[in-house]
Amino acid sequence: MDLRERALARLEEGETSREVAAALRVAVSSVIKWAARKRRLGSAAPGKMGGHRPYLIDGSIVLSSWARSSEMPT
Repeated sequence: MDLRERALARLEEGETSREVAAALRVAVSSVIKWAARKRRLGSAAPGKMGGHRPYLIDGSIVLSSWARSSEMPT
């Protein structure tokens, strides 16, 4: 069983976040964040790491601004 699952199981049994953290030797803030994630998403599983971040400006905007700047007199 994953550490997150063990922590959440102990919380469901009625232990406090501080008691769970001390028993599992993790930070209290971790237990609180795992519980909040479980409430919010239904699971305390870790989220996706990395991946592709979409560009903020696509090529058409860059080209149109470049075209406008080359037409302007200097």
